[in-house]
Amino acid sequence: MNIFDFFGHFHPLIVHLPVGILSLFIILGLFFPPENTSQSMRLFRFMLLISAIAASLSIATGFLLSSSGEYVQKLLTTHQVSGIILTLINWLLYLKLIYLFSMRKSLMRSALFSLAVLLIFTGHAGGSLTHGSEFLNPPPLADWFSGNSTKPKVITMDSPAEDVVSNIFQEKCVSCHGPNKQKGDLRLDSPDAMLTSADLALLHADNSLLIERITLPVDDDDHMPPQGKKQLSKDEIAFLSWWITNGAAFDKSLAELKLPSNLQGMLTEIMAENSLLPEEPVTPAPEAAIEQLRKLGVVILPVADHSNYLTASLVNTLPENTSKIMTELLKTNAKLIWLNMDFQNPENAGWESLGQMTALRKLSLRETNFTDEQMTLLKSLQNLVYLNLSGTQVSDLTPLENLPNLRTLYLYNSMTTPLGLEQLQAKFPDLTIDTGNYQVPALASDTTEFTKADLK
Repeated sequence: MNIFDFFGHFHPLIVHLPVGILSLFIILGLFFPPENTSQSMRLFRFMLLISAIAASLSIATGFLLSSSGEYVQKLLTTHQVSGIILTLINWLLYLKLIYLFSMRKSLMRSALFSLAVLLIFTGHAGGSLTHGSEFLNPPPLADWFSGNSTKPKVITMDSPAEDVVSNIFQEKCVSCHGPNKQKGDLRLDSPDAMLTSADLALLHADNSLLIERITLPVDDDDHMPPQGKKQLSKDEIAFLSWWITNGAAFDKSLAELKLPSNLQGMLTEIMAENSLLPEEPVTPAPEAAIEQLRKLGVVILPVADHSNYLTASLVNTLPENTSKIMTELLKTNAKLIWLNMDFQNPENAGWESLGQMTALRKLSLRETNFTDEQMTLLKSLQNLVYLNLSGTQVSDLTPLENLPNLRTLYLYNSMTTPLGLEQLQAKFPDLTIDTGNYQVPALASDTTEFTKADLK
C-alpha cells in the first residue's frame, strides 16, 4: 500500500458527512425554511460550508481510491460525475443561499427535491460500487414476507464442481471480486469471469495466484480474504487447490473428477451449514452486547449476508475472560446459532450459561474440559444440528438421545465406547458420527492460517 492508497481509504469515512448534512439541510429547507434576515440563515450557511468542504475532500480521496483500477469504469464514472456536480451545487448554495429562499415556495421545494434526487442517485452509485448493483434490488413479490427467500443448493457427489466453487466464492470472495469491483483484476462471480482470470489459467495450484494469496499468513497485507473478513476453512482451501490442479472444470461432477475421500467430508459440512440457517426472521442483537463481546476478543459475525443470526468464536479470547464472555453471550440469545468454544476451559457457571443458549444449532467444544457432568446441559439445546466433542472426556452419550435434530457428531479422541456409539446410532440412524483420526475443520468465521506446504 502506498501513501495514495492510504489516503484513498478515508473516502468511505469522509463521504458520509456531506451526505448527512445535505439530507438535514433538505429536510429543514422543506419544512422549516429560514427568513432571509434571520439568525437561522447563518446556521444554514455554516452547515453548507462544512458540507461543501467535506464533499470536496470526498472527491479528492475518491479519486485516490479509484486509482487502484478495481472498479467497473462505467459505474465509477457515473458516481464521480454525479459527485462532482453535487459538490458544485453545494458550493453554489453556500455562496448564493439567499436566492434559494427568496424563490416562490413551489420553486424552492422543487429545487430541494431535485437536490434530494441527485443526492440519492450519487449515493446509490457509490453503494453499488461497494456492495454490488443488485444490493438494493427488491425480492420477488411472492418472497416479500417469507422467512428466507434464498434456497440453498443441495451438494452431493453428483453435483457439478461449479456448485461447490460458487458456494465458496459467493460467501468469501465476491464482495471484492464481483461485477462492480475486481481487486487485482480478479473476478469470481461466474465461470466465464473466473476462466479469464490469469491465475486460474495457470491450472496448477503451485502456480495459482489465488492459492498463493489465500495461503499467505493472515497478517500479510496480500493475504485474502483480508484480516477481519470471513476466512476460508482448511477444507475449502484444500478443495480449491485440488480443483485448480485438476483443470478447474466447472461442468464435470465431483464423482467424475474423483473428489478425494479426505475432501468428501466438506460436502456434509456444506449441507449441514445450509440446514443451520433458521427461516424465521429475528431482530438484531443488542449492539452494546456485540461491542462488549468484541472487546473481550470474541469473533462475532452474522452467519450470512443480510441475516441477524450470529456466529461466535472464542478461539482468540483470554482464559480469564471466559466466564464473563458466556454471560455476555446470553444477551444475544435467540440470535446466536453457531458457537465455537474450542480449547476453552470455563468454570461450571460458564457451562451452565451454555445450557441456556437454546437457539444454538452448531456447537464446537473441541479440546475443552467438557465432561459427562456437563452433558445433561445439552438436553435443552433442542435445535442442535452439529456437535463437536473431539478431544473431550465425554463417555456417556445418552443425553444426546434428547436432541431430535442432531445430524452431525464428531467424537475423535473422546472417551466414548463402541457400545455407546452403537446405541446412539440405533436411536438415530440418520446421524453421522465421525470418530476418524483427522482434524475436524473449525467454524468458517475463525481466522485460519493455512500455507501451501499444507497442501503437499
